[in-house]
Amino acid sequence: TESALLRFRSELPRNLVPPDTAALWLLADTQQDSFYYELWACSYAPELHLHMVNHGILKEFMDLEGMTAASFADHEQRQFRISSGLIDSGGTRRGWQKHSRTMEVYEWCSRNRVMIPHKGMHGRTGDLISFKTVATFPGTNKAIPGGLTRANLRVDLFKDELERILQLDPDSPSALSFHCEIDEPFAKHFTAERKDEHGDWQHDKKLGRNDYFDCTVYALALREMLKLRPEMRRPIQQQKIKTETRQPQSPSLPGWYQNRR
Repeated sequence: TESALLRFRSELPRNLVPPDTAALWLLADTQQDSFYYELWACSYAPELHLHMVNHGILKEFMDLEGMTAASFADHEQRQFRISSGLIDSGGTRRGWQKHSRTMEVYEWCSRNRVMIPHKGMHGRTGDLISFKTVATFPGTNKAIPGGLTRANLRVDLFKDELERILQLDPDSPSALSFHCEIDEPFAKHFTAERKDEHGDWQHDKKLGRNDYFDCTVYALALREMLKLRPEMRRPIQQQKIKTETRQPQSPSLPGWYQNRR
C-alpha cells in the first residue's frame, strides 16, 4: 500500500545530502518523451545506506545533463556531484521518432560517461549483473565513439530484494529512506508492480505507473555494482576512530575489510 512505502519518509528535505555520504547516483527510467529519475545518496562501506535525495520527471537529455552538472550540499555545505548512474536503454521508436530511444540513449551516454546504459533481464537464473560491449549503434554499422559497456540486470532478483527491504522497520540500518516530500502519488508507483501466481513480477497498468519503483530497483543494482569501489570505503582515519571507540580490542583494520563478503 501507499502508506507502507510512506513509512520510509525521513525528516530530511528534498535536495539535502545526508551526513556520511560517499557518492551521489542518478537513476533514470526512459520513456518515449521523458525520463523519470531518482537521485540517491549512498553512505560509506560497510553500511552502504541508501537515501533518496530527489525525484521527478525530466523532458530532454539536456535536462539529464543539467542534473549531472549540478552540485548538491549537505548540512555543512559540502558539495557533491553525481559520480555514477544508470539509465534504461529504452526500446523501439515510434512512428514520429527519427531514431529509437536505444540509439538516442547510447549516443548520449557516449558523451556523458558518468551514466551507464542498462537493460533489464527477466527471470531468476543467470548472472545477477553482466556486462556487454556495444561497439555500434542498434541496427547499423556506425561505430559508437569510444564504444560503450551496457549493464544487463537480472531485475526480478533486485525486485525481490526491494520487496524484502520494504518489509523492514524504517529504523533498521538496512532500510531505505526517502526525502520528506514524497507523497501518495509517488508511493503509488510501488503498488502497481505485483507478483502473479507463479511469483513473477508483473506491472498492472490498471493500478498506474511504476517508474519510481523501477528507479529504486536500479539504485539497488548500482549499489551492487559499485560495492568494491575504493571511493565507497570510509577514509582509513575515520574508520580507525570508529573501530577504536566501538571495539577497543579489535585489530586496527578498516571496517570495510572486516565486513567484506
